[in-house]
Amino acid sequence: MNLTKLEKQSLRVALEYAICDYETQLESLIDNDYPLEDITEQRQLVKGMQRVQTKLTNQLEKVS
Repeated sequence: MNLTKLEKQSLRVALEYAICDYETQLESLIDNDYPLEDITEQRQLVKGMQRVQTKLTNQLEKVS
């Protein structure tokens, strides 16, 4: 994948914002006493997104 420096930076920022949004959603679920299964599912999504961010960042750095 050939991305410009700006595209790489934009991808990193987009992932960071997405993770922040999911973390905020998770906090809201916890604060509002949602069922544990909903909270667990949201936690798994956040962790998965963080792993994807790490892997993509590592790949983008290798390509640079």
